[in-house]
Amino acid sequence: MSKVPTLLVLIAGVLWSFSGILIKEIHWNAIGIAGVRSLIGGLLQFGFLLFYSRRQSKISATTISRVFSFEGSHWLGALFFVLNMSALVWAFQLTSAADAVFLHYSGLVLVALVSWPVLGQRLSSRDWLAVLIALIGIGMLAFDGLQAHNPVGVMLGISCGITLAGAQVCLGLRSVKQKTGTEALETLILGNLIMVLAACVYALFVPLSMPDPTSCLLLLILGIVPWGLPDILYVVAIKHVPLFRALILGLADPVLTAVWPALFLGEMPTVLAFCGAATVLGAIAYQAKCQVKAPALLP
Repeated sequence: MSKVPTLLVLIAGVLWSFSGILIKEIHWNAIGIAGVRSLIGGLLQFGFLLFYSRRQSKISATTISRVFSFEGSHWLGALFFVLNMSALVWAFQLTSAADAVFLHYSGLVLVALVSWPVLGQRLSSRDWLAVLIALIGIGMLAFDGLQAHNPVGVMLGISCGITLAGAQVCLGLRSVKQKTGTEALETLILGNLIMVLAACVYALFVPLSMPDPTSCLLLLILGIVPWGLPDILYVVAIKHVPLFRALILGLADPVLTAVWPALFLGEMPTVLAFCGAATVLGAIAYQAKCQVKAPALLP
């Protein structure tokens, strides 16, 4: 059973990696994409929350009230989540997917720095070695994109790294303090709801045309496959895997973000990119090997 949480994070990383190629193929406004994606993903996550709550004999009304509970880390995490969602969609549209993901996962360093003082999760020398290996690999993956960078896209990518760190730390705090076992998922649902409301307000001032049929289908896939489902797997797993290790294991995302364009769009990665992918996979394997024994998953 101790390997199950690790496997869930790895699966989540694979599913997240489809975001870049899907967003690039959707011809629509970035805020509209983020809003519809959050609506579909949030509904899926809320359905899982209700299912789990009923399984635990909890009242649905109580479940709904917890999503809006007034707790600092809950609302702060949701806001970081919204900012991260918006910035990442824009970054995917303005710069290369590898570039955006590299800057996004640079937030690993911030998480590493605050894991002990904020979450009480002290990093070992092995953890620091894993993040160093991972960042070198992601940097190699993104090297070509960074050479021909879009300044606005790069700034958005940097903001993605900062907001990723903030959101992950808040999710970690929620998981550490958990009473019902669904705190982290409630934060994600709240973030998705705020994103939907923000997109609706945006649409009042900047009318959005309807996306074409192909984009509508891709939006549906985007909301389920790389958004709603992997987040559920991730929040279930981080109850049993230290937050920082979970982030390292989730680095299948940037590796496959560079692979999918080669398979589906014929954009073959360079030799350096292949080396970077191998380096990141090495960091993932190293962290998986060092994984501590985990308790059972959701009862």
